[in-house]
Amino acid sequence: MSKSKKSILFTAIQSANGVAAIKAGEAAEVSKLKFFKSIKRKVTADNIDAAKPAFEAIAYAYFDVKHKLKGRLIKAIVEGKLKETTKLGALTIRQHKDAIRKMAFRWRKHYSQWLKTGVVATHGGKRKRATKGGVTPKGKDKVILNQAPETTPLKKTIETISGVNNLILKEVKWSACREGLRQEIEIAALEFVVLLNEIK
Repeated sequence: MSKSKKSILFTAIQSANGVAAIKAGEAAEVSKLKFFKSIKRKVTADNIDAAKPAFEAIAYAYFDVKHKLKGRLIKAIVEGKLKETTKLGALTIRQHKDAIRKMAFRWRKHYSQWLKTGVVATHGGKRKRATKGGVTPKGKDKVILNQAPETTPLKKTIETISGVNNLILKEVKWSACREGLRQEIEIAALEFVVLLNEIK
C-alpha cells in the first residue's frame, strides 16, 4: 500500500512572492524566478503534486484581489456552502474554481519545467534561460533587487498571521469554545493576509 503524502504549505513570504509574480504577468521572469527559488528547498520534482493546494491558495488569493471581492472568494472556498452556480462578482463559483485550477496547474507545470531545465516559461510559450540558474536583471530592476531587504516588518506580519494555525490554533481546546470559532479565525486570517499583500 502506498503511504499517503503530507500536503505542503507555503510560507506567507513564499505565497506573497507567488501572488506578486502572477500580478506582474508571466513574462516577468525576475518575479517568477524569485518565487520559484523561494520554494525550491521545500518543493522538489518528486513531491510537487503535494504542493497543489499551496499553488491553488495563491491562485484564489490572486483572483480575490483581481475581482475586488475583499475576501469573499476565500470565504466561499473555505466554507464550501455556496452552490457552484452562485455568482460571486463577475463569475460563478464554478468559473472561479476552473480559473483557479487552470492557473495553479499552469504554474506547477512551469515550476516543474524550471526544475528540470533552468528555463523560466513565459507568456505565449516562449522561454528564456536563466543565467547560471537565475535571470540577470538590468537597470532599474537590478537596483531595486539589490536594495530590497530580505525581511521587512510587513513580511514578518504576513508570516505571523499566515502561521496562526501552527502558532495558536493547534494548541487550543476547541471543545471549550463556541462552534465555528476556529473556521472564523482561519477565514479572518486569510482575508487579512490578502489585504496586507495589496500594500506596495
